[in-house]
Amino acid sequence: KTRAFWMFFVWGMMILVSSYAVIGNAKQCVLDLDSSATLMATLSVIVISVCNGLGRLILGTAYDKLGRMKTMTINSLMIMVSSILLISAFQTGSVLLMIIGFILVGFAYGGVPPTSSAFIADFFGTKNYSLKFGVVTLYIFIGAFGSTLAGLIKDSAGSFENLFYVLIGLGIIAFLLNFSIGKQKRTVMQEKEEMVILEEVS
Repeated sequence: KTRAFWMFFVWGMMILVSSYAVIGNAKQCVLDLDSSATLMATLSVIVISVCNGLGRLILGTAYDKLGRMKTMTINSLMIMVSSILLISAFQTGSVLLMIIGFILVGFAYGGVPPTSSAFIADFFGTKNYSLKFGVVTLYIFIGAFGSTLAGLIKDSAGSFENLFYVLIGLGIIAFLLNFSIGKQKRTVMQEKEEMVILEEVS
């Protein structure tokens, strides 16, 4: 029922559509760039998985240290920068640029879960947290179609390069949505919940 929820929901959807579009086709992107780079194609999947794990730690920490807006800004920028790098990779034939792009995608993808978790607690409190987390993360269902989107663009254009122009657009939307969420507003219910937690701890 709140604007903040819908802005965040669509933000997460934009990041995940972009991430799944790349993750689901990373190996094929490398092979399209250089059919002989079979080892790098396999390693690209591993690189994304490792960066996904690291992204959860680093961006989760960033949320605690820098706050929601800066963390979500970083996440959105990583999608845009990674897309630019992947376009450059196709235009220059550089596998290295492509791997760097995959690294940023992995971090961006990994940053969504901890950001979502912290956002829910900050904006909506910890009561019924599991249900709230489940509702917010429904963006995964839509995000999963990112790989399908990538396949459609590849089939129509004959190359994955055009996909990354679309992902730049999605990154820009995510970037703007971040600033539309507004500041966190504490509710009476959240303050009561925090008082109960403090009492239990003490």
